Amino acid sequence: MKLEGKKIAVLLAGGFEDLEYWVTLMRLQEEGAEVVTVGPNKDEVSGKNALTAQADATADEVDAGTL
Repeated sequence: MKLEGKKIAVLLAGGFEDLEYWVTLMRLQEEGAEVVTVGPNKDEVSGKNALTAQADATADEVDAGTL
């Protein structure tokens, strides 16, 4: 797995492009990365095509030095 041991942040906000978010998230995980979804808050949000997602953390909670 090419990304094993890596921690990667993916940004999320309401109106996100569903496939861009979900496919990116799944591919990174398939390659072994630990993915943290970061949003303005931790509320569930809907994408353009009504799929939903929820941030794991807010930007204030994430230390860029650990990603």
